[in-house]
Amino acid sequence: MKSFDTSKGLLLSSAVLICTFAFFMTRRVFFSASGPIVVDYWAFAAGIFLMGEGLWKIFNYNDTFLINFFRLLRISTGVCIFTIHLLQFVRDNRLGG
Repeated sequence: MKSFDTSKGLLLSSAVLICTFAFFMTRRVFFSASGPIVVDYWAFAAGIFLMGEGLWKIFNYNDTFLINFFRLLRISTGVCIFTIHLLQFVRDNRLGG
């Protein structure tokens, strides 16, 4: 019988703790007055991260077509997330206009 590696147990415990924390914080943000703006800012950050990380890996690593194809999907997802939330941000007239 294999023994359970303590580093895997610690990693699993940390992942469960982080997911639980994220769930309760997300729930709290959605029911607050500043919820929509916080969601837009996090979406901007996530979209920029997906675009930047995907482009960086495409230009710095010489991988197969299939791997780069999935990176392009990641980049296009980031562009879509960023665009959707930018349009919501402008539509809701949060730019002070």
